Amino acid sequence: QECAFLYPSEKAELVKQKYMHPWTEDAENNYHEQVMMTPLRMTSGQLILVVRERMGGEQTLKHPLIVRLEQQIENIEDFVVRPSIGVKDRYKVETVKNGGVAAELHFDNSDKIQWPDHLSPTSIGTLAEYPFDYMMEHLLVITNDGKAKMADARTTKGNVAHAVIEELFAPRNGGYSTPKEIETRIQNEYEKVYLKVLEAKGAVLQLAENKLAEKLFHEQLRSCLNTLLEILKENELKVTGCESYVECQMDLGLPKAIDKEGNIKNRDMVGTIDMTLEDEDRHPVVFDFKWTTWAKGYQDKLSENRSVQLEFYRMMLGCEKKDEEKRVAYFLMPEARLYSQEEFKGRNCHQLTPDNRDNIVEQLKQSA
Repeated sequence: QECAFLYPSEKAELVKQKYMHPWTEDAENNYHEQVMMTPLRMTSGQLILVVRERMGGEQTLKHPLIVRLEQQIENIEDFVVRPSIGVKDRYKVETVKNGGVAAELHFDNSDKIQWPDHLSPTSIGTLAEYPFDYMMEHLLVITNDGKAKMADARTTKGNVAHAVIEELFAPRNGGYSTPKEIETRIQNEYEKVYLKVLEAKGAVLQLAENKLAEKLFHEQLRSCLNTLLEILKENELKVTGCESYVECQMDLGLPKAIDKEGNIKNRDMVGTIDMTLEDEDRHPVVFDFKWTTWAKGYQDKLSENRSVQLEFYRMMLGCEKKDEEKRVAYFLMPEARLYSQEEFKGRNCHQLTPDNRDNIVEQLKQSA
């Protein structure tokens, strides 16, 4: 009987306490692979496999047959047909002029809406780019999913990746983590830490239909950690913190925050930085991790000087460290590339020059 609903630790206890040996994960994966290979075994003439490379703008998981064919056939592209819609088959769609639709939406009783006493770099980034979404989700608390709904696989991968990085890269017993210490942890602790975090945060990846995706994710994450370690070595960086809490007073015009004693809290911006580091000159550096298949979106934010989240992290870290020389960057996974407006050394680092150097944090403060 299939036992995909059990965590590895639960299976181990089942064997230890009840002497019951559930179906192993390898047997389960082999079964699913055999099922997916059934069309190939039953084909006597010609087999046409129809696949989608992207769904909803994101890359789909490759069918095992495609993976096997790519590995065994050098000229696989000779057998691939990519149909395209011809010009003659296209229809011209008339433009609909919504002259009666106002550019602004006005709500009655808007005075009932209460702004929070603080914002975060993530939420203010949403507010700047998608104000209507921000109002619905953060002010009116109206979302498109229920609280009991399980997170999607992509979000779950990001949560697991963040937690694994924190476990292996964060300083232990204070101070900082050097690349040499981190390398030893990855070699000795990765498997144990991965399984621990997967059980705590990766429920959706434990489902039977996601087993192949989980195996691929396990390999991708390990590769990303190795690349991240390589970047630390090449740039002589030490990790000073993971998931570090920072706060700052930026005069955003929000309601005053009051503590339990009735005192006013002198902060209106709070955030958690994925990773803080120091270079060889002890200047602060910020890495923000993203698990995404849409790397171009983050590249464009840097090139067009629209990366609100990173710029707020830059300013908030400056408030705390009192250091004007600071670098911020996105580390995108599973691509395993570092993107920044500042220079970093190494083949996995890419510097993007922005169209302008306007202070977008000050611009947002002025519009508050």
